[in-house]
Amino acid sequence: MSPVFVEMIYMLPEHSQIVQVMMFKINDEAPNFPKSQEFVDKLKLSIYGKILNYRVITQDDFNSSNYKDLFENDLKKVTIH
Repeated sequence: MSPVFVEMIYMLPEHSQIVQVMMFKINDEAPNFPKSQEFVDKLKLSIYGKILNYRVITQDDFNSSNYKDLFENDLKKVTIH
C-alpha cells in the first residue's frame, strides 16, 4: 500500500464557466486502486455538477515525463478566485 492522489475536476452546477478541482491523498494498492475507486464512487453521489475528469496519481506518475499539469500551458485562460 502506498500514498496516491485522487484528483477530481467538475463544473459547478450554478456557474457553467467555473470548475472546481479537488485533490485527496489516500493510501491505496496498485494496480486497481480499490480504495480510490470506492472514494470516487461516493463522491459522484454527492457532487451535483458535471464531473469532467478524475484520475489517480501515483508517486511514479509525478516522477515521470508523462505527468502534465492540465493548466500548465493555458494559465492565461484560467481565473483563480
